[in-house]
Amino acid sequence: MASESTYLAGLNENQAAAVRQIEGPVLVIAGAGSGKTRVVTRRIAYILATQKAAPEEILAVTFTNKAAGEMRERVAELVGKKNADTVVISTFHSFCLKILREHIDLLGYRKNFTIASESDTRTLLSRALDDIETPEEAFSPGIFREQISLMKSQEKSDNFAMAVPAEESKEEAANREKYESWLPEIYDRYQSALRAANTVDFDDLLGLVLRLWKEHPEMREIFQNKFKYVMVDEYQDTNTIQYRLIQNLVMAHKNLCVVGDDDQSIYGWRGADISNILNFEKDFPGAKKINLGYNYRSKEPILAAANAVIANNNKRIDKEMIPQQGPGRTLDRIVTADEEHEARMVLEWMQNIQRKTGASFDDFAILYRSNVQSRAHEIALRSVGIPYIVIGGQEFFERAEIRDIVSYLKIIVNPWDEAAFLRVVNMPRRGIGDKTLHTIHDLCLEDNLTLGKGMAKALTEGHITGNAEKGIRNFLGLMKDFRFRFKEKQQPLHEIVQQLVHTIGYRAEIERTAKNPEHASFRWENIQAIVKAIEEYENTAENPTLGGFLDQSSLTRDADRFAKNGQDRSVVTLMTIHSAKGLEFPYVFLVGTEDGIIPHARSLRENTVEEERRLFYVAITRAQRHFTLFETCSRVKHGREMICTPSRFVKEIPDELVRVRTYAPRDVIAQQVRENNNTGKGKGAKKKAAKKKARA
Repeated sequence: MASESTYLAGLNENQAAAVRQIEGPVLVIAGAGSGKTRVVTRRIAYILATQKAAPEEILAVTFTNKAAGEMRERVAELVGKKNADTVVISTFHSFCLKILREHIDLLGYRKNFTIASESDTRTLLSRALDDIETPEEAFSPGIFREQISLMKSQEKSDNFAMAVPAEESKEEAANREKYESWLPEIYDRYQSALRAANTVDFDDLLGLVLRLWKEHPEMREIFQNKFKYVMVDEYQDTNTIQYRLIQNLVMAHKNLCVVGDDDQSIYGWRGADISNILNFEKDFPGAKKINLGYNYRSKEPILAAANAVIANNNKRIDKEMIPQQGPGRTLDRIVTADEEHEARMVLEWMQNIQRKTGASFDDFAILYRSNVQSRAHEIALRSVGIPYIVIGGQEFFERAEIRDIVSYLKIIVNPWDEAAFLRVVNMPRRGIGDKTLHTIHDLCLEDNLTLGKGMAKALTEGHITGNAEKGIRNFLGLMKDFRFRFKEKQQPLHEIVQQLVHTIGYRAEIERTAKNPEHASFRWENIQAIVKAIEEYENTAENPTLGGFLDQSSLTRDADRFAKNGQDRSVVTLMTIHSAKGLEFPYVFLVGTEDGIIPHARSLRENTVEEERRLFYVAITRAQRHFTLFETCSRVKHGREMICTPSRFVKEIPDELVRVRTYAPRDVIAQQVRENNNTGKGKGAKKKAAKKKARA
């Protein structure tokens, strides 16, 4: 291993200070493009070079598999692959999952527990709602899911009060109170269903570890002694329970280094608490604060605009990033007529830049606040044959055909998994109806049986006959056969999965239910993709198991997979600003820069405009060479054409940093919108007429 000084070479003064300061609590404020990953990885290498700890005594925690993978690769370049693989570099959820796989039995769970997907949680919540819903009382499982997740992330499982918006109508207040009144019962039913199915949701992965350490202090001490140095990346995105986990880990030695940027805290809506980074010095007295103040990513006008916007936030650590990439072009602000015109102008500007600079499609990113905005831009790109990829759309593992196969695999591993069982017991169709399932479910509740054993008992006692009996015998035989195949491991996992797909006749089921042959082909390609994913897992895992693959797939998301594998051809990237966090592109187009879009209309009601401003700041700081803002004078919302006003954040950028190019006079467009809406000739009216004609 190289000497200590090797790992300080090429760093600026503050970066070097952050690497050297390894004892006690350290807060590293790492603004956009400041080289934070370089600092974290050099710091790990420095600790090893000074022999303060063995590789396995260092823990580095981050938020995405992509970030963890990049960190591990960079550490390997510094200290070698063997040492890098021994350092524990992980996401919060992966770290906690490994602990639970070893010790969850201390909490009364079986070690073969499965992780509920988003679709599984919706299924369990829908079942919990079945008994209370009436024609007069309809509920959204999604609202309950969001609230339960927030409660868990904030460690408030006994606090059922929902957030009250700054502005709330009587109708909204009544609806909120309705959900609040039912939340305790739905929470209890949901947790009972998870426990009965030997299943945990994503939030439970963290909460159960904290509970384990609380109920079994000796387990907490084991992990406190195991890790002498702890580092947390993206600390501004931690929620209450993540904060508590870290606090418990380091309470003995306080050797904690957190790296983050309060100006990039954009996940408050899912429980992230910006006060964790703002109060770090208060929470850890004597902490050393180091500011990485140089930006190595963006040209001067881009960074000047970002600094000017974020300075309007009150809850922030006072700082200003200093550009190191030299002067560049001022920002362009393009005013268009409507969303279709906006998409055409994005194309035109992209092609202009390509002609002048020779930029490839990979150099461009189109960012937007909400996924719904991508449609017009996809249509425009397709119309001229420009290749593109949309990041943050439907997750691969949430597609119906993938959920079906994964559910089969889940109940092979964990026969108690009720959500998975109910999804596939009659998929493909076996003649097993709801009445039969209710009978089996009652037997399971009476005798504390898995659904499989409940089925066997129902057959033995003669409760089920006819087609249902035949279907159940077929299903139980199938499960027994493949559970044996996976246990014996006489063939590779992916081959057994391929056999399972063939045995259940899933291709025929796809062809039966698909809208057309093209759709059937697409769905079948997805099935082959998951078989291929299992094969790739087998080739990389030290001890591949079916349960191990399910764990990996539960913790992996499409954005991570895209970032890791890349693309075979040059493509334009379309994504939400949230998905763009941590990425950078030479040319960034931010579309829909209007009040009500960014800042989002909801933020104006809920008084969360500062987080929206941080989101806008993140969008600007993704750009390396040039940043362009696009806005429309009118936009169709809820079927009606609306007059738009420029985003208040755009107005916070100094005039000298922006060149405005108007392709649609705002007053003229506004007058046209008013006239169209008054005469029923607006886009919204045309869409309604088209729908009425189609129904006729």
